Amino acid sequence: MKSQIICKQCNHDFPNLFDNKDDESLGEHIKNVVGFSKQDCMCDFCGRGIRKNSVCSANSIWSDHGGQPYYKWESDYINPMEKESNNGEE
Repeated sequence: MKSQIICKQCNHDFPNLFDNKDDESLGEHIKNVVGFSKQDCMCDFCGRGIRKNSVCSANSIWSDHGGQPYYKWESDYINPMEKESNNGEE
């Protein structure tokens, strides 16, 4: 699995690269979790600085065919944005 922190600008400029995708025929997956950085860091895509509490995303890319499978790591680096709850109704 490849894991990377992506800045807001790259997420905006390259939306097709970082959209959530599951290609079952190839066994390839992309998961993108948007949130606020827990610390100052660098974008793994372009090298821009990301300040603490700035919007960014945690991006995971993995395959069903070897390598390390997906594991939940995002909350170590970002505070994920919460989904709208519709007052508790789904």
